[in-house]
Amino acid sequence: MGLTRALIAVLQHNAHVINMSYGEATTTPNHGRFVQLASELVHKHGVVFVSSAGNAGPALSTVGAPGGSAGCILGIGAYVSPDMAAVAHAVRCDGGGGGAGGGGGRMCVLDACGFVFVV
Repeated sequence: MGLTRALIAVLQHNAHVINMSYGEATTTPNHGRFVQLASELVHKHGVVFVSSAGNAGPALSTVGAPGGSAGCILGIGAYVSPDMAAVAHAVRCDGGGGGAGGGGGRMCVLDACGFVFVV
């Protein structure tokens, strides 16, 4: 009920951007009353909706609701440095090529869908 009231307040105050930095697990993407209301705000009223992708685990590729599971919401993922990827996530991001710091390492980036890219 509180999230519904928040979306109503967006219209009442003529807001253009929403940021919700929270997340929870879900098994049903693009489903539920909140997603319907958020989709209406985005598509009918032109509101930009930004939310965390969830990042609750258990793996690097896991995302949650709402940012990682609703097509109308721009989900923002986490940045994972090579050291963090190796230590916290058991992913190695090393290789050739000169990086900006000249160390030759590569950077791991976790996108909003939870995929790791080596750049």
